[in-house]
Amino acid sequence: MSWCFSVFYIGNEFIHQLTMTLGYTHLKIELLNFDGGYGYAEYDFNVENELNQYRIYAAWKTGNTDGMIVKFI
Repeated sequence: MSWCFSVFYIGNEFIHQLTMTLGYTHLKIELLNFDGGYGYAEYDFNVENELNQYRIYAAWKTGNTDGMIVKFI
């Protein structure tokens, strides 16, 4: 196993512990493009354990990114 993959899995386990054990389940993503456009999206989420391949569950809560994501890519 390469160093990259071992760090990847350590990160997943850490996020799993934060979401499932400690209850940190709020994710906010803020986007800003070079034209000054701003958008954000907030989600409730959790990350499963290694046995469940660190599957991510997310539910949109709020935000103003309707149709804006394409402009940021």
